[in-house]
Amino acid sequence: MSFAEKISNALFKLFVVLGIVLVVAIVVGAGLLFWMTPMVVLDPCSNRVHQHLSSPKDGHEAFLYTRTCGSAAEETINVTVLAKGKPLPSKTGNVFVCRDNPHLTGGGDTLPEGEPPLNQVERSLYFPVRIQWTGEYELEIRSDPRVEIQKQVGFLGEITVRYGELHPRRLAPAPPPA
Repeated sequence: MSFAEKISNALFKLFVVLGIVLVVAIVVGAGLLFWMTPMVVLDPCSNRVHQHLSSPKDGHEAFLYTRTCGSAAEETINVTVLAKGKPLPSKTGNVFVCRDNPHLTGGGDTLPEGEPPLNQVERSLYFPVRIQWTGEYELEIRSDPRVEIQKQVGFLGEITVRYGELHPRRLAPAPPPA
């Protein structure tokens, strides 16, 4: 075999290997794009944080937020607990999810159970869920008994979650938006 044939064979093998690497890279890239697109581009949901609290020794964070998915979807109220510094994912709460009763925030004319309607100031200040750390590993969630609870978790790893009732006329104003 002549020197020119050896070089020609070596170049052919190099182009074949480069071609295979290019095809594999395109297939892997397309697969990653297909896998990630629904998570990044097609997520029709948004979160609005109302309260963000660090635990007493600053090891964990609790987020109280409303989540809306799509234009016609109803909002849900969510609580997520994360290790300090972790970003809030675009997901439902990992410890608590509820749906607000429209009577509570002014969507209806009267409150259930014969209570008079909230006045305009009460409507603007009232939020039907409150969170509070009672220890480094204990979170308390209080909700109005008239909300529709969809998820309620008692433990998340080392965190204990306790629940209680919230009464609108006996509490301080809602937390300011974060």
